[in-house]
Amino acid sequence: MTAETVPLAPGFAAIAERIDLEPLTASTVGDLLRARFDAEPHDILVRFLHERSNGGYASLCQLADALAESGAITSVEDTLILKPSRLEQFRQALPERRSSSAASRLGGTPGIIDLLDLVSVIGEVELDEAVTCSSPADVALAVLHGTLREVDGAVTMTDPVDAECLVAGLSAARMVELSGEVRTLHPTLSAEDGERDQGCPVVPGERLTDPG
Repeated sequence: MTAETVPLAPGFAAIAERIDLEPLTASTVGDLLRARFDAEPHDILVRFLHERSNGGYASLCQLADALAESGAITSVEDTLILKPSRLEQFRQALPERRSSSAASRLGGTPGIIDLLDLVSVIGEVELDEAVTCSSPADVALAVLHGTLREVDGAVTMTDPVDAECLVAGLSAARMVELSGEVRTLHPTLSAEDGERDQGCPVVPGERLTDPG
């Protein structure tokens, strides 16, 4: 149950107290990484995890643990840095830490599955496009539940780790199917663009990372 759905359950609404937590700042993310790994995190690593976790503590912990387990971070002269060559292993490690259950929490209907898969793959989908690939009721349910959030006329996954896990768990056949849906919504998008969107983000400052 999320804060958005509490009012729908009178029993909970009568006793619930809503506490809104502010997202973690990049500075706090750096402090947590320093305490967790006993090394000074490089700015690139801090920015990478801050953006991927969206400032969420639980997501940050899962991402940092997955990076460590996959060998995608290493300490060089007491500085914690990313290893770009291991980012694909990191992406594959995410579903092992947490399988995305977002679709099943919303009923697991074909429309919900299509909606969440597409939003997770693209990252941000215009509201009218989201309605086209599923239904107004599906979009409204996902937003009300807190699985999706609406910002400036578009929807995106609320939890970035949920999106990461969902995409990493998609089969090759499903990715091809979704690529067709993407090109239907965006006819000018090339196949190469679609493929680039599925990979890990480019990490700036490669000279500052371990080439191995």
